[in-house]
Amino acid sequence: SNLKFTMSTPSTEGTEFLDLFLYTNHDRIETKTYSKPSDSHSYLLPQSCHPTHVAENIPYGVAHRVYKNCSETEEYQKCKTEFKTFLENRNFNSELINNAFDKVEKLERDAIINKEKSNVNNKGDRCFPLVCDFNPGLPPVGKIVNS
Repeated sequence: SNLKFTMSTPSTEGTEFLDLFLYTNHDRIETKTYSKPSDSHSYLLPQSCHPTHVAENIPYGVAHRVYKNCSETEEYQKCKTEFKTFLENRNFNSELINNAFDKVEKLERDAIINKEKSNVNNKGDRCFPLVCDFNPGLPPVGKIVNS
């Protein structure tokens, strides 16, 4: 079998946990985005056969995660540059990428971290999702159902 198990112990520089690298700076615990060395950052290609909004929201999701995970501005700028390159390497439009990072930078980081999830829409009703296969040849199901 080719399966290998590894374990690392915290170093004086810090330690990784999930997609975070935790380290201390002046007696404060700081965080930044962490990726395993084996992560190829193979995001879904924008040309794939998925609804347009799916591919268009990938840069925003990446930007949101990087912004949320980096507690220091200097580390955020480094990670931002790195992840912009990953997205550009997957053929995402530079303008779309820049707009995504600009959008998340208008948010308060503390509000993102403390945001609570809700399974109820603003009317207080339960929401039941309609899940169906996507095919660009079909009529716009979402528009039909919502009308």
